[in-house]
Amino acid sequence: MDLRFYCEENISQEKLKEIEAEIKIYTGERLGFIHYKEMTPEKRERLEDLFGKRCWILNQLFDFKPENIQKIKKIDDRLRSMTLKLHERVKDLEKKATLIMDDPDFDDDYVIEGSIAFCWNDEESVLKLEDDEYYCSDFNLMINAIHDFYYEKGKYYTYILEITPNSDNMDDELDDWSEGAIRSAGLKICYATHCICCHQLYSIPDLLRLNDFWTEIKFVEQSITDAEGNRFKEKD
Repeated sequence: MDLRFYCEENISQEKLKEIEAEIKIYTGERLGFIHYKEMTPEKRERLEDLFGKRCWILNQLFDFKPENIQKIKKIDDRLRSMTLKLHERVKDLEKKATLIMDDPDFDDDYVIEGSIAFCWNDEESVLKLEDDEYYCSDFNLMINAIHDFYYEKGKYYTYILEITPNSDNMDDELDDWSEGAIRSAGLKICYATHCICCHQLYSIPDLLRLNDFWTEIKFVEQSITDAEGNRFKEKD
């Protein structure tokens, strides 16, 4: 990491356009799936560095004026609600596990996993907002590129969060996941919002434009045997 980059003189729309122009050299300028696996590890590492620098500039340019704070609160409320519902549904499904596991000749064990992810599907996956021109970012292409960067790293990288029936609720009344500028602005955010802005390469302005979220619960039945056909439960 070049720490010399992170200084006040690089907080500008012109520097942002310069960063995004270099990103487009690697990703191209057309919306659609980007095949990162065809790139060398060195190119992928360079892209990740560029995405991080873009994120930092946008966060520095972001104005925590009242209307923007309300937008953060709105998406945070939505993500908090999605997370709460996901916890409820995962626990409800666990209660029904004995009804689903109804074939003693097959069913040995099960796994329940719930997840929330942002999905870039098309141009409508990214909202157009009134201050788009202020940032001078190609939001749709950049968010498309960041999404696909995580997608090609593997499904677990695309998740905002994932839970099981034993997962703790990270959003009880005592939890506050705000950091940095968001904390300085006096905002309290949920764990999902924290994951987007702190664990992934999306900036705060990106967060306000994310429009397609995929919530999923998987119930996987497992039949486990060895080469002799001995069942998993017979070994216990």
